[in-house]
Amino acid sequence: MFSSDERWLALAWATNPELCLLDEGVEHLPTGERLVDWVTLRIQELPDGSVTSCSVRVRVGPGFPVEGDESFYPESLEIAGEEARFQTGWGEPVLAPLPLPRLLVIPGPRSL
Repeated sequence: MFSSDERWLALAWATNPELCLLDEGVEHLPTGERLVDWVTLRIQELPDGSVTSCSVRVRVGPGFPVEGDESFYPESLEIAGEEARFQTGWGEPVLAPLPLPRLLVIPGPRSL
């Protein structure tokens, strides 16, 4: 999607829409929570800026199912001011400052 002033081009896609906890990249935290990859966000400043990329990881609780039956995708991507924004399928807003950080960690769904 293009920003309203056509200064930015952005794309967000789910790399693990089911939040599957069987992937090798799942990180187990001392609290019993786990971090799982969910979305890649890429943004380019136009006309010829470099492309930057941000991985969005989701923090899920110890009772979260290893394999889910639902899929979650980034929704309503927009660039406003100096940040990219979108919603998760479970209602969590995601705000990424520009320039993008390499990693964002957000709260996951409470339960499925």
